[in-house]
Amino acid sequence: MPTAVITGANSGIGNALTKILISEKYEVYACDINISPSLESLGAHPIILDVTDQSSVASLKGRLGDTHLDVLFNVAGIMPPKSEDALEAITSSDLVRTFSTNAFGPLLLTQAFLPNLLASQSPRVYNVSSRVGSIADNSSGGAYAYRSSKAALNAISKSMAVDLKDKGVIVLILHPGIVKTGLDPTSHELEAAVEPEVAAKELWEALANDTKTREELLDLPYLMDKKGSRPDVKASTIPVISIPTTLSGGEYSDYAGCTDDVSGVKYQFRPPLKGPSLIILDAALIITTPIHTWLSTGVRAVDHCVEVLCSLQSDLLADQAASRGLKRLIPGLLLTKANPCDTNARYDCQLGVIDAMVPLNRNIFPGASHGIGHMLGPMGVGHGETSYILLPSVCKYNAKYKANVERQKYVTALLWAIPVVRDVLGARGFVEEEVDLDDVLDAVIRELGMSRSLKEVGVWRERFEELAVNSLSDPLLPTNPVPIHSREQVMEILEMCA
Repeated sequence: MPTAVITGANSGIGNALTKILISEKYEVYACDINISPSLESLGAHPIILDVTDQSSVASLKGRLGDTHLDVLFNVAGIMPPKSEDALEAITSSDLVRTFSTNAFGPLLLTQAFLPNLLASQSPRVYNVSSRVGSIADNSSGGAYAYRSSKAALNAISKSMAVDLKDKGVIVLILHPGIVKTGLDPTSHELEAAVEPEVAAKELWEALANDTKTREELLDLPYLMDKKGSRPDVKASTIPVISIPTTLSGGEYSDYAGCTDDVSGVKYQFRPPLKGPSLIILDAALIITTPIHTWLSTGVRAVDHCVEVLCSLQSDLLADQAASRGLKRLIPGLLLTKANPCDTNARYDCQLGVIDAMVPLNRNIFPGASHGIGHMLGPMGVGHGETSYILLPSVCKYNAKYKANVERQKYVTALLWAIPVVRDVLGARGFVEEEVDLDDVLDAVIRELGMSRSLKEVGVWRERFEELAVNSLSDPLLPTNPVPIHSREQVMEILEMCA
């Protein structure tokens, strides 16, 4: 049986990796400074470990003895609060504590377990670092302790890789992307942020396919201008259980988004990726989801429904599912806005997301709101924020060119028939016979308290050219009711959102 040691296993990426490796029949030593009952229940060997304490490391080494070690996952890390990691506030004790955990810990653990690694036929050391450790890529400053500790880990990992190459030990630096963990709570609002289970799945799948570079990752199948060139891609075998706390709906598909750090382009990877085997909906749990995150991701699900109903490629079953989704989602969101503790409204929203994702699984794809939104996310705009800025304008653009007039009238009538929506529109002075779909969507989004322009989320006209060029690589622009193939078409929509 292969053996793995994982640090930081009590939560986040470390915990998700522990579950994955157990499912892959590894004997896992799950280490953390704190051990929770949930970690104890996984079937691993839970071990209290302080990676900064030599005696704690020695105790773990004694526990393994001469056991061969196939995988060492150095995941444990800390990040001082941003206010304490600023130039004016950072202290020597913060620096020492952060370096001891993030940089020196992986080095000393690898040193301690080198004999165990050399006893393996396929020894691997995976050090979880971060893009913020890049010197060349540092354009935002700050994060002195965290940033420099990750830069040090990168340098240490490179030396390890050189020194251990002839001994047959593979050493890799892993950048998991922006992950929703307790390390940085502010990251949860970013569109590019993913759940720990998703980050772990993508990391392990890349490793399973011996993927070590950006170029090798882009050889896997994705939905862009090429389909991936590797004929031997291994299907995902990792069983995933998802307990969603937002309304983005990614758990209901076999697709995954991944932003290229070099180009800023977001790629949509496709099967053989596999979505969760089990999805658990818990209306009581999601009361803890911040209301802005809840509402904004809910608008993303609304976007799925509206773009499908406005699509010229949809079918009856997809239209029926999208209609049901809107009838659940919009009242649920408005009621949740009024009372964030309304579990019935939240649960209705969750059920609406299931309907919203049905068309995607029938290969009925949305249009330009999603396509441009995919490329707006890497600019730091939150998941869902892209929809409440873009969706009304995309509908207005399609109506201007009379691409889907009757389908837009159907959606407008459907929304007007929802009592709570009718109340919102009436309060704003709209008359049913005179209102267009973009007006209805604008009113609902404003009622939810959301931004309606790109400048409100920090995307100014100077970035429109970059956004337009990147958007043209997305596969969903040609599926828009007015197929979009030129920079000028994208710029017209962006100007509507300025």
